[in-house]
Amino acid sequence: MLRDIVILIFRFTAYVLIQVLVLNNIQFSGYINPYPYILFVLTLPLWISPNLVLLLSFVLGLTIDVFSGTLGLHTFASVFTGFIRQGLLSLLKPNNDYKSEEISLQNLGFQWFLVYLSIGIFIHHLVLFTIESLSFTGFFHTLQVTVISAFFSIIIAFIFELFRIKSKQENILE
Repeated sequence: MLRDIVILIFRFTAYVLIQVLVLNNIQFSGYINPYPYILFVLTLPLWISPNLVLLLSFVLGLTIDVFSGTLGLHTFASVFTGFIRQGLLSLLKPNNDYKSEEISLQNLGFQWFLVYLSIGIFIHHLVLFTIESLSFTGFFHTLQVTVISAFFSIIIAFIFELFRIKSKQENILE
C-alpha cells in the first residue's frame, strides 16, 4: 500500500512537471493545447474511493492552474473528469469485470484503453475549452480546438502509458 502511494505521488509530480515545464509551452496557432496530465485522474487505481478521486482531481487541477496562471479552469475540468470517471468505468466495464485494481493499457488492452482514454480526455478538454471561451457562440471553434487538442493529448498520454509499462517491466517506479 505504501509503495502504491509513493508511485501515485511520483506520477502526480511527473505529470505536473511535464505539463507545466514542457507542454504548456507548446501551442500551435491556438489550436493544439495538449493537456495529458488528466491521465493521472483517469488511471487512478480502483481501490481509491470516489471522494478521494475528487480530492486528488482538485489538487491536480489547482496545481496546474497555479503554475499556468489560469486559476479555476483546470481545477473545474479536472474535478468534473474525476466526477464522471466512475460512471465512465461502469459504462465501459468489461464483461468479465475488472481483473485488476489498476487502470492501465497493459491490464485492459489497447481497444478498451483507447476508448476509455479518448472519452475521458475529450470530455475534460471540452469542459476546459468551453469554460475558457465563456460562451457557446464560438461553439464550433471550441469543438475544433477540443478535438485537435484531445487528439494530441491522447497520443501523448499513450506515450506516458507506454513508459509506465516499460518502467513496470524494469521494476522501476510505475
